[in-house]
Amino acid sequence: MAHSLALGSERSVLSPDIAGELRDALGRRQKELPARWLAAVDAAALREGGALATHEYESLERELGLAVLRDQLPAARPRGVVCIQPSASSVNLMLADALCQRGSVMSIRAAELDSKLAVEMVERIASSSNCESSSAVACDCTIELPLPDRFPRPRVYLCLGNVLGATTAVGAVRLLRVLRTTMIPGDSLVLGLEARQVVATRALSDEEFEASASRHLGALAVVNTAVGG
Repeated sequence: MAHSLALGSERSVLSPDIAGELRDALGRRQKELPARWLAAVDAAALREGGALATHEYESLERELGLAVLRDQLPAARPRGVVCIQPSASSVNLMLADALCQRGSVMSIRAAELDSKLAVEMVERIASSSNCESSSAVACDCTIELPLPDRFPRPRVYLCLGNVLGATTAVGAVRLLRVLRTTMIPGDSLVLGLEARQVVATRALSDEEFEASASRHLGALAVVNTAVGG
C-alpha cells in the first residue's frame, strides 16, 4: 500500500496571508483563533496516541451514513474516496472502509487544515481499509481542494462531523463550490450536517470548559512558536 503527502499548496506559516488571517482574528471584538492553529493542536494530540474526538450525534451519524451507502448508493463502485477534514468524525473511517469493501476503491485522499493532522488521519483511514494507495493534503477546503489530475473516478466525497455547519455561512458556500468544481456527473457527496434547532445556549460543563481551554492554550503556544516568540 502506498502513502504520500501533498504539500505543494501549503503556504508557509509565516506567509502574509496566514499572518494577516491571525491578526484579523485576534483583532476582532470577539477574538478567536483561526481553525488551522487548533488543527495543529489536534494533530499533536493524535500523534501522542489520543483518540479522535467524538461528538454528541456520532452514533446517529454512523447509522445514517451506512444507511445512505446502503439505500442511496447501493450500486456505487467508487475508484476514489476524498475525506474532507476526517478528524471531525471517526465515522469517516467506517464509511471509507465500507466503500473499500466494495472492491473498487483505488485511492483515498484526506484533506485537513494541518499537514501533520492530514498525515495522521490518512494513516488511520488506510490502516482500517484495504486500499491500493492513500495520500494526505494540507489545505483550506473553503479555498481549494488540490486533487491530482489522475485521481480516479468515480469518486465519493465524505464531509462528515458537521464540518460544513462549523464554518461561517460564507465559508459553507465556498466549501460547497470548491467541492463542486472537483466533481463531475457520477461522483457523490455524503454530507453530515447537524440540523437541530438550538433553543438556548447550553453552558459548558467543567470538563468541557477545561478541555476547550487546554486546546486553545495549546494553539496559542503553537502560534507563539511559529512567530518566533
